[in-house]
Amino acid sequence: MFERPESRESVPRIVIGGGESDKIPALVTEYSIKARCDDADVIQTHDLDRPMMLVHRNPTLFSLVRWWIPQLCGFKGRAIYLDSDMVLQTDITELYNTPMKTRAVLRTSDPSVMLIDCGHVGVKHWDAWKIRDAVDDGSMRYHGMWGSTNFTALEHLGALDDAWNHRDQYEQGVTKNLHYTALSRQPWRVGSEHPHEHVWTHELLAAIDNGFIKAQDLPLSPFYENMIKMVERVAPDRLEKYRGLFPKVK
Repeated sequence: MFERPESRESVPRIVIGGGESDKIPALVTEYSIKARCDDADVIQTHDLDRPMMLVHRNPTLFSLVRWWIPQLCGFKGRAIYLDSDMVLQTDITELYNTPMKTRAVLRTSDPSVMLIDCGHVGVKHWDAWKIRDAVDDGSMRYHGMWGSTNFTALEHLGALDDAWNHRDQYEQGVTKNLHYTALSRQPWRVGSEHPHEHVWTHELLAAIDNGFIKAQDLPLSPFYENMIKMVERVAPDRLEKYRGLFPKVK
């Protein structure tokens, strides 16, 4: 569990959902948070023993993480859930301090961004491991997980501004969080161009420049060659700087 001292409760706590292959994208998301926030506690799940389904292995392999968060945080304090294919554009403290009133969960129109009161009675029953087992044994359909309430009673559920979850759209000064949500369009995953790939690429390069991501670690990612293509398209001059660190860069 990732419990915190009371002195840290005012500091944003963010859980990033990710599978093994999502390490570099997840670190880009984390960097985008910390580059714009004075202090944040970020929990990465790409290297944790996450609840994963055997019957329906979603390509992202972290679908259940969001319902694991209250347990992961010891049923105390607030936490934000984010997917690992995002780039924050503003200080996430604003989201963390959003008034929840009596709500247990505030979420965008899809649950890719969630603000959770981990101690609220409305989430005490969440058990991602039981959800996994129910899908595996056929008593719950995979797509049945994505109902309108997502295991939260309506009276405990509230809405967040969808600017925190702009899905494959970017408007400078308006977008608070750019979400590369479609797997078939994620440029690091599929190799094809994306209209906003420059945002992600510049964030990756900034993370490398500031020592947050080691350039030597990129070749360990299954998306390495696609990332190199993105740098070639967006910032070709940077390849010369990293030529000695990026294998297979001609």
